[in-house]
Amino acid sequence: MKMKNKFIPTLLSALTLAGVASSLAACGHIKPTDSTEVEDPNKTQLNVYSYNGGYRAEWLDKTAAAFEEAVKDKSYEDGKTGVQIHIHRDKANKAVTDVTQLDSSKDEVFFTEHVDYDGYTQAQSGNRFLDLTDVVTETSPYDSKTIESKMNDAQKSFLQQNGRYYAIPHYSGFYGLIYNVEMFQKNNFYIDVDGNLCAETNKEKGNGPDGIKGTDDDGLPATFDQFFDLCTYIRAQNIYSVHWTGQYYTMHLSELYRALAANIDGVNNTMLASTYDGTVTNAVKLNAAGEPAEITYEEGRPVHAASVITESVKVEDKQGSREGAYRTLGNYYGGEFIQRLLHSEYGGNDYFSTKAFTDTYSHLNAQSDFVRSDTAYATKENGKAMNYAMLVDGPWWESEARETFDQMEKSDPNLAKEKRNFAWMPLPFPTQGMVGTKPTLYDNISAFAFAKASLSGGKAAAAKDLLRFAYSDNQLVEFTKDTGVKRNLKYDIPEDAYKSMTPYGKSLARYMDGANVVFPYVNTTYFQSNFQTLTGSTQYYQASFSGKTYNAPAAFRSIGDLSAAKWFSAFYRAKKGN
Repeated sequence: MKMKNKFIPTLLSALTLAGVASSLAACGHIKPTDSTEVEDPNKTQLNVYSYNGGYRAEWLDKTAAAFEEAVKDKSYEDGKTGVQIHIHRDKANKAVTDVTQLDSSKDEVFFTEHVDYDGYTQAQSGNRFLDLTDVVTETSPYDSKTIESKMNDAQKSFLQQNGRYYAIPHYSGFYGLIYNVEMFQKNNFYIDVDGNLCAETNKEKGNGPDGIKGTDDDGLPATFDQFFDLCTYIRAQNIYSVHWTGQYYTMHLSELYRALAANIDGVNNTMLASTYDGTVTNAVKLNAAGEPAEITYEEGRPVHAASVITESVKVEDKQGSREGAYRTLGNYYGGEFIQRLLHSEYGGNDYFSTKAFTDTYSHLNAQSDFVRSDTAYATKENGKAMNYAMLVDGPWWESEARETFDQMEKSDPNLAKEKRNFAWMPLPFPTQGMVGTKPTLYDNISAFAFAKASLSGGKAAAAKDLLRFAYSDNQLVEFTKDTGVKRNLKYDIPEDAYKSMTPYGKSLARYMDGANVVFPYVNTTYFQSNFQTLTGSTQYYQASFSGKTYNAPAAFRSIGDLSAAKWFSAFYRAKKGN
């Protein structure tokens, strides 16, 4: 995803950045393992690599076994029948992170993330991806469909290089909020039909962010004000409202900011920060000083109707004409949410614990403490249980927290992952008028499946068949059942498939099924030259104050009187002129 005719190894930099909390990598604790199965000389051999992060690789074990069974009587090479797959699962494969080492890697088919797709396929660096055009465009024998028919227009546009396909979308990566349903139910942590706290009124639950009665989000906060009212109430019960990793807090909160912005702006306005070709329909109108109208407050609450005026602004992909893409309503209100989260406006204690800014407190620590909350195994500090109602993380969190679930299950079978009740929380909207808008997710993990171009003959045919099989409807459903995540492709999940999923997995898959997903990658020189700063939210949300550059969470944490309006002005000034 870099400039045409010039390879810049951003895959290496992206995966390096993941280690210092500036990418979306779903990092886990899995030790690298290699297949030790003895090679069968009578079968075609395939070495398959899987990035072994948050989603793990159990799904691939099952897919590989099913594929071997499906082609056990098929010959790809003379004198051989069937295929034997050797899986290499790891988080640090140099053949993937360094383009110059791909050809010498023993791995031949790859399922991984943060792929510099454009850079790999440039002639100057050598075409190192196998041409998969036939795999993508021809009808698959495994489900009588084409993979291309399951892709959206943005994916088709980006993945075609000179009319040819060399990679296929892998999994999705985005951020948001997860909540403890058991805790919410026990304490009645819901919003009623009048927008007040159910715990105080005992009235019927409200309709939630989707605005529809009788759906999964009933009673969940629909607006920012409702969300922070709930946070204040939860904290008053000696429960921390929202939790996140202190080690990577800037990344997780920046990604939450991006998630909020995309959910408010929708696909079209969000994509304009990649394409710069079209009209932003919700650009924040600026005053003569280049600043939005200052927020006004009543009893500590922003008065939204009087604070932001929007206008339509045309953007073009040339210097000085891109600025409208940055001053969207989502970028304004997303910043306001982070500001309110970090500064409890209504008095009282912080919504979060001190661990939220402890630089040795990892995402795995945060997930573990979240899972243990409200059980006999809750983490204690000074003899007091530390309980958390919500977690800022990505869809992979439950898989990453598997060790904690397993440990708790050994002590109490009722605490097994399948018996716990967590769910993905639809994000609230800044105003009541936006409630009912179809949700939008921002998928910026650049995860793809591909094969190395040096494959030929029967080996290439087997690799292509494996990809056809892995992207058949049945295997896509199996992937969702194993990971709880719906791939960003068009396929239906039958109701009986939900039976084997955890409550969290069910909630996430259903939510994704009803959401729009932004695939923010495009084949333009400006985007490819600035891929990391445009899609990496920690880098994207940066601004300068008193000569020092901050990303948004660090700015709101460090500058006590920084308002959402002042942040937005500085953010816009930093982007203006690009």
